[in-house]
Amino acid sequence: MAGALARSADGPEHDTPRVSDNLTVGRLDELEEMRTSLLVKVLHARRQLRRREFWSPARVAAHQERALRGLREYASTASPFYRALHRGLGAAPLAELPVMTK
Repeated sequence: MAGALARSADGPEHDTPRVSDNLTVGRLDELEEMRTSLLVKVLHARRQLRRREFWSPARVAAHQERALRGLREYASTASPFYRALHRGLGAAPLAELPVMTK
């Protein structure tokens, strides 16, 4: 039973959780590694956001333009639909791209 409290030899419950039979030590290690990896990613994102907090509007716009350009390149490479839709538009500004209805 997951989350059940272990009983001592004397019988009363104490605060040591009992590991469920279906969670092996290897699986627990894997979960801990995943948790650590997620924490590292969250802290990295937080650091990036804190640095960007005081950017000027011009710097934010430039960053957005670079990110959008990368997204457009990826979409054109990965999707035949977007490749055809953006054919010939190259680095056209966002306002000049075809309007999407979905």
